[in-house]
Parts: sequence; C-alpha cells; structure tokens
Amino acid sequence: MNFARCQKYPQPITIFTNEEIQKIHLATLEILESIGINILDEQTLELFRKKGARVDFENKLVKIDRDMVLQFIGKTPKTFSLYSQDYDEMKIGGDEFYVVSMVEEAYIVDALNLQRRDTRRNDLIEIIRLLDQLLYYHICCNPVIVHDMDPKLSIIYSAAEIYKNTTKNCLVVPSTGQEARFIIELGAAVAGSEQKLIEKPILSVSIAPSSPLKLPKNICEVVWEYAKRKLPIIIVHAPMVGATSPVTIAGAMAMANAESLATLTLIQLINEGTAVAYGGAAVKFDLRTGFPAYGSVEYGILSMITAQLGRFYGLPIYGAGGATNANLTDVQSGYEKMSSTMLGYLAGHDILCDAGLNANGLISLDSIVIQNELFAQVTHLSKKILVNEDTLALDTIRNSMAGSNFLAEEHTLRNMKTDFRYSDIGSHQNYEEWEANGSIDGLHQAADAAGKILSQYNQRNLTIQQENKINEILDRAKNEIL
Repeated sequence: MNFARCQKYPQPITIFTNEEIQKIHLATLEILESIGINILDEQTLELFRKKGARVDFENKLVKIDRDMVLQFIGKTPKTFSLYSQDYDEMKIGGDEFYVVSMVEEAYIVDALNLQRRDTRRNDLIEIIRLLDQLLYYHICCNPVIVHDMDPKLSIIYSAAEIYKNTTKNCLVVPSTGQEARFIIELGAAVAGSEQKLIEKPILSVSIAPSSPLKLPKNICEVVWEYAKRKLPIIIVHAPMVGATSPVTIAGAMAMANAESLATLTLIQLINEGTAVAYGGAAVKFDLRTGFPAYGSVEYGILSMITAQLGRFYGLPIYGAGGATNANLTDVQSGYEKMSSTMLGYLAGHDILCDAGLNANGLISLDSIVIQNELFAQVTHLSKKILVNEDTLALDTIRNSMAGSNFLAEEHTLRNMKTDFRYSDIGSHQNYEEWEANGSIDGLHQAADAAGKILSQYNQRNLTIQQENKINEILDRAKNEIL
C-alpha cells in the first residue's frame, strides 16, 4: 500500500445552522420544481419524461418534482468503496479521509528559475510517478493537459499513463461519452474484465454540471457511460459565485445544490443504486479583476458549506482544497493553500482535492511535495492522543524531580513519535546551524525532494497481457477518433 491511512475529522466545523441549511434545501427544491434545469441531451430528456418529470423539449428544460428528488437521494448509497490497483480498499463515506491529485493543469513552472512552459507528455509521466510515491495522495487524476499530443487523444492516453506509472486509483475526467468508453475499457484491461472493474472499481470519475442550471450533452454522455455500469461518480458543482450564480453565498449554494441534485437524480434514473459522492468546488468570482479567487478564504467557506449539505443528505462528500492564486510556491501560495486545505479538512469531507497553483492552471514539482506535507499536517489533527498510565508518565515525572533529565529517560525515546509528527520539509534548526548547512529554504528542499523521489522511482510492471490490451485500446481509439 503506497498511501497513508488518514482519519476524517470527527467533529466537523459548520457555517450554517440546521435551520439555515433547511432553508437552502427548500430553495433548491423550489428551483428544481418551478425554474428547472436545462438538459441539452435528447436521450436524457426522454428518460426524465418517461419517469414523470415535466419536460419542455423545445426549450430543453426539465422541472423535477421534489418527491422524485427526495426519493432518489434516499436510494443513493451512503457509503461505497474505491480500490487502488493493488486492491487496497478505500471506504468512502466512513471514518477515513482521502486526497485527490490536481487535474488538467495547463502549465508547469520551474520555481527555481521562474520559467513557465506548456505541459507535455514527459511532465505527465513524471508527475504521476511523483504522486505515486507521496503518501498523502490517494487518488491520481490526469494531472496536466498534454500539449504535445492531439487533444482528442490526450485524456485517453493520460489514463493509460496513470495505469502504467502508479498503482493508485485512477480518476480521469473524460469530456465525451466516447472518451469515457475508452477510459473504462482501459480500467477493465487492468482489472481483468469489466465485471471485475465494477466489483472493485480501480477507477472513478468526477463530473461538473454547468452553471447556471445546465447539463450539457457531453456531461450527460459521460454520466450515462458510468452510471449504466454502476461505476462510482463524483458530482462537483462549480459555479463562479457572482458570475455564473448569484453573488450571495446562500443563493449560490441553493442553485449549485439544485445542479448537484438534478445530476444525482439522473444517475439514479439511469441505474438505481449507483454510488455517488456529493461534491463542490464553488469559487468566488473577483469582481474587481474578473478572475476566479481560488486563494480567497471564501473558497474554503464554500467547501465547508458543500460538506454541510452533503451530510444533510447523508451522502459521501467531496470538497475543494489546496488552492491558490499564486503563480509560484511562495508566501502567498503557502497561506492560501493551507487555508483551503485546513478549512476543507475541518469541514469533514471524505475526499479533498488539490487544486494546484494559479487557480487550477499551473503546477510545479515542488508545490506537489509541499501540498503533500500540508495534507500530512492537517490530517495529524485526527491522530488519537492516548491517555493511559504510560502516556501520563507519572514515574517519569517523579524521576525528573529526583534529579533525572527528561531527555535521558527511556520513556522519552520510546514515545518520541507517539504524539509528534516530524517533517522533512522546511528548516528545523537555529539560524547558525541552518546557515552552516547551506541556508537551504523550504522551496529548494521540496524541489530536491521531488528530484530524489523521481530518481528512485521503480517502474511499475504490468503483465504482458495488460500491456498488450492497453496498447490495443489506444490504437483503436486513435483510429476511431482521428
């Protein structure tokens, strides 16, 4: 197992009262019943019509009665399991906490020489291998856009590289139903068959409704491919608050909740009992600059409200975290990423994502290592502090009063890691020692750590049968798509 077992925060911090959450819930039902949601897919419109929703085919508008919505919330599993490719089980919706890597960053930056460039296939492979060795990442997304490959094939080939270079769960975000089918085929090739993939899903998917109140055709296609196979789906509402939703947080979350519940209803209509995680990555739109404010404290607050709504419905929860508007791993990056990471963790999410640098558009190897450290720090909050005869240490205290030294006590050596976590990133020396050792700052330490990890990476060995099947699927995708 190449990831850490982390506990979910047991006493989540909330933003709204129960009464206020109830008001948002009722507003959501009103939106779905009287305003409706645009669905730009004929197959999906017809399914809603057959199941009793009010469908305006001309305007592609669906209005869903609250009873239907509440019925399918109740039929959605309260927990489900994902698996690593080594079949380590991850129970989503229980007491454990998991981290999803960054997804589809467009640029990579060398923070040491301040150079930025397009991400390429070699970067994709290198980042996947780095994520493979970092213990506080549990699920590997397609981390970057591959600019030196035909964009029609990029996502499919990215999925193949995940299977070739890590054993972690694969979460790739297809943009069409055709891409989804090939990605599922790749997962089945590694699992042994589609049935084995369904029984122990080594892949997952996240889908995002379009704000305001829209399910585009391509999103519906992806939902159909995963739901009809009963593969887990993470719903991620993501309005830009003030631009694609009301500027007030209550109104934005009522609308975003309507998007999520409409999508959940569709999933259950396609295949009742399909596992769903309720998630969100709503972001404040900075009306001064015209740019999403991923580094703002409101990003964490909106994530906390998402967690509160997910718990209200009794669903597994996915949240946003690890975000910044900084363009480098600098001071701004540090305080903004820790803010949304900490708030997301304290909110009680089951899964939290890492949003990379520069509002989900930039990545660097050092920032991945530092974000892994941030996840390690915040999850330490849930480490059980033991209170027993040994940890109360009365004999050790007596010895100290009799002239002993705590540093010389066997109890100290034996328990030095019982309650404390020791980090390898950052300075832990006084100034003189730090200066004598080269005055290396945290950024350079993280960059060095990334280089060392990659130099020691051991290539994952798929079987010949798996390799041949993956290559056959990639060839077929190339022939069909191009």
